[in-house]
Amino acid sequence: QVHAIREALDREAIALVVKERELRYVMENIGMKPKLVITDSQVVMKVASDVPEDVELTTFSIVESRYRGDLAYFVESVRKIEELEDGDTVVIMEGCTHRPLTEDIGRVKIPRWLVNHTGAQLNFKVIAGKDFPDLEEIEDAKLIIHCGGCVLNRAAMMRRVRMAKRLGIPMTNYGVTISYLHGVLDRAIRPFREEVKV
Repeated sequence: QVHAIREALDREAIALVVKERELRYVMENIGMKPKLVITDSQVVMKVASDVPEDVELTTFSIVESRYRGDLAYFVESVRKIEELEDGDTVVIMEGCTHRPLTEDIGRVKIPRWLVNHTGAQLNFKVIAGKDFPDLEEIEDAKLIIHCGGCVLNRAAMMRRVRMAKRLGIPMTNYGVTISYLHGVLDRAIRPFREEVKV
């Protein structure tokens, strides 16, 4: 979020920060439509319903995946969710070794949303750390879903992307996955339509 705000300020834009519950009120009362709304992925559905269709909308995670990774590849890969079947393995990959929360986004929420969306009994394997895992750990994966990579630089994230491509394993990230599973991906990538097929 800090990176996106800094970028806006450097480009002489006005950056306005509000909670999702204040968004509709602010949009109705600032006297102008914003050019772009960037939201946290976990509240993208609510924000999408409060932001008029003619206002560009995306998520911080999608902005970061464009900056650190390969957004077009992540969007192409996320559509492979529709091909997941019973017994398939989905690797949840994290760049750090944070202490998991009760409702952890990568270990709890995304797996639950995936099972609900696909109706399939999936196997989830969580791999955390800055080093890319041994090939044996991921070779049976049908999909890799990576965190936003906030502790990784672009070079480290792109090494992971290249490895997944070499292995023929589709790879996406949390933000693209969340937007896809909540039915707002096409809208969330629209600001980047020149780079990514909407």
